[in-house]
Amino acid sequence: MNAIKKWILAVQIENRWKKIGNNRRKMGALLENGEPYSSPALVRLDGETALLGYQARQMERRYRELMGDSLVSA
Repeated sequence: MNAIKKWILAVQIENRWKKIGNNRRKMGALLENGEPYSSPALVRLDGETALLGYQARQMERRYRELMGDSLVSA
């Protein structure tokens, strides 16, 4: 059961980091096209990216805890 939890968590972490990368590319493209820093699109992407980063870090901490549990029980 622990292995399934770790796998699901790893997939969720990876998806969050991919979305962060996509958001960064979108923000870069908007800036290159002359979008102002305070534009609603950039502000929305920045907020979403910050939230995804926070969630990814929390999930990574949980993943490390699960890995520690599996190392102890082995």
